[in-house]
Amino acid sequence: MGRLRVGLDYAILPLFLACALGGTYALLAAKLPSTAVIGLVMGSLAALAAILERVRPQRHDYVALDQPLPTELAHYLFNYNLGYVLAIVPITLLDTELGRRMAPSLWPSSSPLAVQIALAGVLGEMLSYWQHRLVHRIPWFWRFHSLHHSGSRMNVARGARFHFVDIAPALFFVLFPLVLLRAPEEILTWTATLCGSLGVIEHSNIRLVTPQWLDRILCTPAVHRYHHSRDRAESDGNFGTAVMLFDHLFGTYVQPSGAGPAEVGIAQDTTRPGFAAQMLDPFYSGLALLNSRPRWFPRAPSKSTKACTRSAWPEDLPGSCRSAEEAGRTFVSADEVVQVGACAESSVAPAERTA
Repeated sequence: MGRLRVGLDYAILPLFLACALGGTYALLAAKLPSTAVIGLVMGSLAALAAILERVRPQRHDYVALDQPLPTELAHYLFNYNLGYVLAIVPITLLDTELGRRMAPSLWPSSSPLAVQIALAGVLGEMLSYWQHRLVHRIPWFWRFHSLHHSGSRMNVARGARFHFVDIAPALFFVLFPLVLLRAPEEILTWTATLCGSLGVIEHSNIRLVTPQWLDRILCTPAVHRYHHSRDRAESDGNFGTAVMLFDHLFGTYVQPSGAGPAEVGIAQDTTRPGFAAQMLDPFYSGLALLNSRPRWFPRAPSKSTKACTRSAWPEDLPGSCRSAEEAGRTFVSADEVVQVGACAESSVAPAERTA
């Protein structure tokens, strides 16, 4: 019995990816539209992952949802799908325009399908890695991406908890280099489906084991859990969402070990409950941030000033609350001191490591 359990631990991920590959191949062979292929494969795998989370949970305390089921479903049905539409529309228009201009294809269409899929994964990650890294660095974009990092449990619901302003550019930058090289539509479908399938499994709370050599190549659940760690020393890395090549190249790879991070989520998370609030709050706080942009006039604070001050710009992150004396200065915008919010505000982008 023990050997069977160990075998299942190692077999879950290969079987999951085999279902994604087989399903995509069968639906493409049936000549279904690309959007239908992506939706059917990812929807089926998400349902399978939700079942496996309850049969074989990695952590029993992650089985419950962070939010009511209607809220999580609303994010998937509206936010996630709207983001996909907002990415696919410009990609389709760009592809059509390049075809109209008879732009030459630089894609190696004569190569084996497996080689083309692997190449698409690497090229798609090339821009996606930097897009993901920047949304953790630029405060305005972090306000939208932080929804995905909110909550204290890692399960399949988190994989669809995206703001459409966040998920749209993420998918766009995956497909953009492939369209420029004139990759066939079939390759775009394979790329979107497999990246989406990896997104489902890497957020799932399913008991499985992956060898270290695979963790260094793919964004496995063990790898991605560290990106969601509440400890910033752990979460400020593993920005790859499909392959980990660029994390290795740019020094942001965090090797998973043991049972994974003790906690996931955001320290001092102030994400408000409710779908409407989570949809609209990033816009309100983003506008407030733009309106309070400092003009870089340093002014020594008075000794009595104890406000939580911070510039909303990268070099002053991580944005931990500090007194004016500790900060050594405040920033004034024309005729007022810019003192940003309460100390508990969490919509500040995590700082990059300074290693």
